[in-house]
Amino acid sequence: MPVNDTSIAQINAVIKELKDKFTPSKTLMTAIAGHMHASVMNQFETEGEGKWPKKMFPGKRLVGKGNLIKSIQQSATENESIVSTNRIGATLMHFGGEVKAKKKLGSVKRKKDVWAMEQYFWHQWYASNKKQKFFKILALHMQTHNSIYVDASPFMVLTENYVNNIVEIIRKHVSFN
Repeated sequence: MPVNDTSIAQINAVIKELKDKFTPSKTLMTAIAGHMHASVMNQFETEGEGKWPKKMFPGKRLVGKGNLIKSIQQSATENESIVSTNRIGATLMHFGGEVKAKKKLGSVKRKKDVWAMEQYFWHQWYASNKKQKFFKILALHMQTHNSIYVDASPFMVLTENYVNNIVEIIRKHVSFN
């Protein structure tokens, strides 16, 4: 189950309940960041717990060369836990959306201007020895629609299991202090 207002409220309620006894520390925030990071990695492993849209070709969704998953990092300060990525396309993968072609290039073979994205997809198709039909489909789609819609595959997700683990970490932290 993805994080929602209820799960955040649950964590905040525990903190509020224990506020007088609660002293945040880098150790605590690092432990919380570790569980947040594990939750995100679990999304990649389980493909959104089976809720991500189906792929058009074999392999795990969003993994590809592994650039996105390798970019997921965790950090912590005395007062906050952070899990983030610096990949420019991460927002599009997480929330989904439309990518519109913006630039036309001259095509020597076709003797007319074509969208740069279309040319890129044709190139990928030829580079795969015409085995990756996915790229051909995308190139043909670009010819007629000039855009591609990317389905959302939320990966920056804090599932209920990890929320419960974080609540337990906070409770243990307070009981030791």
